[in-house]
Amino acid sequence: GEGPGPHDAHEALALCLHALLASRAEGYPGLRCVGTPSSPPSRSSDAGDKGAPAKTAGGFAPPVRELGPGKLVPPAWNATGVPAAFKYRREAFRDPSAAETFEMSCYAKSETVLATVSSATRGVLHEDDVAVDLSTGAALPSLAKFVEVAAYVRDVVAPRLAPSSATNAAAIRT
Repeated sequence: GEGPGPHDAHEALALCLHALLASRAEGYPGLRCVGTPSSPPSRSSDAGDKGAPAKTAGGFAPPVRELGPGKLVPPAWNATGVPAAFKYRREAFRDPSAAETFEMSCYAKSETVLATVSSATRGVLHEDDVAVDLSTGAALPSLAKFVEVAAYVRDVVAPRLAPSSATNAAAIRT
Protein backbone atom coordinates (compact mmCIF):
# COMPACT_ATOMS: atom_id res chain seq x y z
CA GLY A 1 0.00 0.00 0.00
CA GLU A 2 0.86 3.66 0.12
CA GLY A 3 3.57 4.87 2.44
CA PRO A 4 2.54 7.03 5.35
CA GLY A 5 1.50 10.62 4.79
CA PRO A 6 3.59 13.54 5.98
CA HIS A 7 4.26 13.66 9.72
CA ASP A 8 5.31 17.30 9.91
CA ALA A 9 5.64 20.50 7.91
CA HIS A 10 9.06 19.50 6.54
CA GLU A 11 7.73 16.24 5.06
CA ALA A 12 4.65 18.06 3.74
CA LEU A 13 6.89 20.50 1.87
CA ALA A 14 8.92 17.60 0.46
CA LEU A 15 5.67 16.01 -0.71
CA CYS A 16 4.62 19.30 -2.38
CA LEU A 17 7.96 19.50 -4.21
CA HIS A 18 7.58 15.86 -5.32
CA ALA A 19 4.04 16.39 -6.62
CA LEU A 20 5.15 19.45 -8.57
CA LEU A 21 8.11 17.67 -10.17
CA ALA A 22 5.73 14.92 -11.27
CA SER A 23 3.09 17.36 -12.50
CA ARG A 24 2.36 17.23 -16.20
CA ALA A 25 0.85 20.73 -16.18
CA GLU A 26 2.46 23.22 -18.54
CA GLY A 27 5.74 24.59 -17.20
CA TYR A 28 6.42 21.65 -14.88
CA PRO A 29 8.88 18.79 -15.54
CA GLY A 30 6.35 15.93 -15.66
CA LEU A 31 8.90 13.47 -14.28
CA ARG A 32 7.75 9.89 -13.67
CA CYS A 33 8.40 8.67 -10.13
CA VAL A 34 10.05 5.26 -10.10
CA GLY A 35 10.55 4.88 -6.35
CA THR A 36 13.18 5.93 -3.88
CA PRO A 37 16.94 5.82 -4.34
CA SER A 38 18.50 2.49 -3.34
CA SER A 39 21.12 4.36 -1.35
CA PRO A 40 21.01 7.72 0.41
CA PRO A 41 20.96 10.46 -2.24
CA SER A 42 24.03 12.62 -2.61
CA ARG A 43 24.20 16.31 -1.82
CA SER A 44 26.62 18.71 -3.47
CA SER A 45 27.70 19.83 0.00
CA ASP A 46 28.90 16.32 0.93
CA ALA A 47 32.68 16.32 0.72
CA GLY A 48 34.16 13.35 -1.10
CA ASP A 49 31.24 10.92 -0.99
CA LYS A 50 29.24 11.22 -4.19
CA GLY A 51 26.49 8.90 -2.92
CA ALA A 52 27.19 6.28 -5.58
CA PRO A 53 24.98 3.23 -5.19
CA ALA A 54 26.61 0.03 -4.03
CA LYS A 55 27.56 -2.41 -6.77
CA THR A 56 25.15 -5.29 -7.23
CA ALA A 57 26.07 -8.88 -7.99
CA GLY A 58 25.55 -9.99 -11.57
CA GLY A 59 26.32 -6.63 -13.14
CA PHE A 60 22.70 -5.69 -13.85
CA ALA A 61 20.69 -2.94 -12.21
CA PRO A 62 17.23 -3.86 -10.98
CA PRO A 63 14.45 -2.92 -13.41
CA VAL A 64 13.08 0.61 -13.08
CA ARG A 65 9.29 0.81 -13.10
CA GLU A 66 6.98 3.78 -12.77
CA LEU A 67 4.65 3.82 -9.77
CA GLY A 68 1.28 2.23 -10.48
CA PRO A 69 -1.81 4.25 -11.41
CA GLY A 70 -3.19 6.27 -8.53
CA LYS A 71 0.02 6.13 -6.48
CA LEU A 72 1.71 9.44 -5.71
CA VAL A 73 4.46 8.19 -3.40
CA PRO A 74 6.43 4.97 -3.11
CA PRO A 75 6.33 3.00 0.15
CA ALA A 76 8.69 4.28 2.86
CA TRP A 77 9.36 7.59 1.07
CA ASN A 78 9.64 9.23 4.49
CA ALA A 79 10.90 6.36 6.63
CA THR A 80 12.28 7.39 10.00
CA GLY A 81 15.92 8.38 9.85
CA VAL A 82 15.94 8.74 6.06
CA PRO A 83 15.56 12.05 4.23
CA ALA A 84 12.48 12.28 2.06
CA ALA A 85 13.81 11.07 -1.27
CA PHE A 86 12.40 10.20 -4.67
CA LYS A 87 13.79 8.79 -7.90
CA TYR A 88 12.41 9.87 -11.28
CA ARG A 89 12.92 9.33 -14.96
CA ARG A 90 12.06 11.43 -17.96
CA GLU A 91 11.00 9.54 -21.04
CA ALA A 92 12.03 10.94 -24.37
CA PHE A 93 10.10 9.30 -27.16
CA ARG A 94 11.02 11.82 -29.86
CA ASP A 95 14.59 12.45 -28.73
CA PRO A 96 16.28 9.51 -26.96
CA SER A 97 19.15 11.77 -25.88
CA ALA A 98 16.70 13.63 -23.61
CA ALA A 99 15.91 10.52 -21.52
CA GLU A 100 17.33 11.00 -18.04
CA THR A 101 17.02 9.85 -14.44
CA PHE A 102 16.87 12.22 -11.47
CA GLU A 103 16.85 12.04 -7.68
CA MET A 104 15.37 14.57 -5.30
CA SER A 105 16.25 14.58 -1.62
CA CYS A 106 14.83 16.83 1.06
CA TYR A 107 16.68 17.30 4.33
CA ALA A 108 14.81 18.96 7.21
CA LYS A 109 16.49 21.93 8.82
CA SER A 110 15.03 24.21 11.49
CA GLU A 111 12.77 26.41 9.35
CA THR A 112 13.71 25.18 5.88
CA VAL A 113 14.04 22.08 3.76
CA LEU A 114 17.28 21.65 1.80
CA ALA A 115 15.98 20.41 -1.55
CA THR A 116 18.54 18.85 -3.89
CA VAL A 117 17.75 17.59 -7.39
CA SER A 118 20.46 15.71 -9.22
CA SER A 119 20.78 13.95 -12.55
CA ALA A 120 22.52 10.63 -13.00
CA THR A 121 24.43 12.10 -15.94
CA ARG A 122 24.75 15.83 -15.14
CA GLY A 123 25.21 15.83 -11.35
CA VAL A 124 23.52 18.31 -9.01
CA LEU A 125 21.22 20.58 -11.01
CA HIS A 126 19.53 22.41 -8.16
CA GLU A 127 20.10 22.82 -4.44
CA ASP A 128 18.36 25.39 -2.30
CA ASP A 129 16.78 25.96 1.09
CA VAL A 130 13.00 26.28 0.81
CA ALA A 131 11.20 27.94 3.72
CA VAL A 132 8.74 25.75 5.61
CA ASP A 133 5.34 27.16 6.57
CA LEU A 134 5.29 26.66 10.34
CA SER A 135 2.55 29.26 10.92
CA THR A 136 -0.34 26.82 10.59
CA GLY A 137 0.94 24.47 13.29
CA ALA A 138 -0.16 21.58 11.08
CA ALA A 139 1.69 19.20 8.81
CA LEU A 140 0.07 20.61 5.68
CA PRO A 141 1.24 23.96 4.30
CA SER A 142 -1.16 26.80 3.75
CA LEU A 143 -2.59 27.30 0.27
CA ALA A 144 -0.52 30.48 -0.07
CA LYS A 145 2.68 28.52 0.69
CA PHE A 146 1.76 25.82 -1.83
CA VAL A 147 1.17 28.48 -4.53
CA GLU A 148 4.56 30.04 -3.68
CA VAL A 149 6.32 26.66 -3.93
CA ALA A 150 4.52 25.86 -7.21
CA ALA A 151 5.78 29.09 -8.78
CA TYR A 152 9.29 28.36 -7.46
CA VAL A 153 9.35 24.88 -9.03
CA ARG A 154 7.94 26.17 -12.34
CA ASP A 155 10.18 29.24 -12.62
CA VAL A 156 13.44 28.11 -10.96
CA VAL A 157 13.71 24.33 -10.70
CA ALA A 158 12.00 23.10 -13.90
CA PRO A 159 14.21 25.10 -16.32
CA ARG A 160 17.31 23.54 -14.74
CA LEU A 161 16.00 20.05 -15.46
CA ALA A 162 15.42 20.72 -19.16
CA PRO A 163 17.59 18.62 -21.47
CA SER A 164 20.80 20.38 -22.51
CA SER A 165 19.48 23.68 -21.25
CA ALA A 166 21.77 26.66 -21.11
CA THR A 167 20.02 27.43 -17.83
CA ASN A 168 21.88 24.50 -16.26
CA ALA A 169 25.14 26.40 -16.59
CA ALA A 170 23.81 28.92 -14.07
CA ALA A 171 24.75 28.69 -10.41
CA ILE A 172 23.19 25.71 -8.63
CA ARG A 173 22.30 27.66 -5.50
CA THR A 174 20.02 30.64 -5.82
